[in-house]
Amino acid sequence: MGIERRALAAAGLALVLGGCAATQDVAVERVSAEQYAPTSVVEVLQRAPARPYQLIARLDASGAAGTPVAQVLASLQAKAAALGANAIVVQDLSTRQQGTLQLDPSGGQMTQTAAQVVPHLKAQALRYTGN
Repeated sequence: MGIERRALAAAGLALVLGGCAATQDVAVERVSAEQYAPTSVVEVLQRAPARPYQLIARLDASGAAGTPVAQVLASLQAKAAALGANAIVVQDLSTRQQGTLQLDPSGGQMTQTAAQVVPHLKAQALRYTGN
């Protein structure tokens, strides 16, 4: 029974570590030397806001083919929040990867894999200034 528990524990650990591998690394280029307290809410914008702001960092994140763009966007928001940003202006540079033909060994037939999005997002992390 001890071996079964170890096998279950190892399988559980593999699942947890596999889930961690799916997180995106976010490259950060700091523009401001100032350090800010983390924020709890980061707005996602398609263009610069009308209100006054300071650019604090440029962010870049991508994921493997098939990774949801929303997951990469959430990584950008989390990094921006940690930097003290109030908003990010996002640029979507995602590409579409064509499907491929593969031989199905069980039936000897060719199958087409679906095309997938390869997510790539860049963002400017902004901190609002003034009132």
